[in-house]
Amino acid sequence: LGDKLWAAHGNPRAAHLCYLAAGLSPHVQLRGSTRMAVIGADHMKNPRTFMRNAEAMQLTEAFEYANRGSAGTKYASFQVAKFIYACEL
Repeated sequence: LGDKLWAAHGNPRAAHLCYLAAGLSPHVQLRGSTRMAVIGADHMKNPRTFMRNAEAMQLTEAFEYANRGSAGTKYASFQVAKFIYACEL
């Protein structure tokens, strides 16, 4: 459903909500199969600038914080995005 929302309507936020509901986590290391790099940002359309989206970075940080106690949830790939975001500030 998330893929269809993104392709048909160009709405990455709705797609990311579906991915989160399905149990997928953000993954900043971009590959051809990466569905969600940071929550709410379109990494396919803006591959060089999606990490500069402050709202998307904050949503992803909130998600990371909310899942900090879950076993096996480590977002090491998000550290690079956080560093870039910190430099932007």
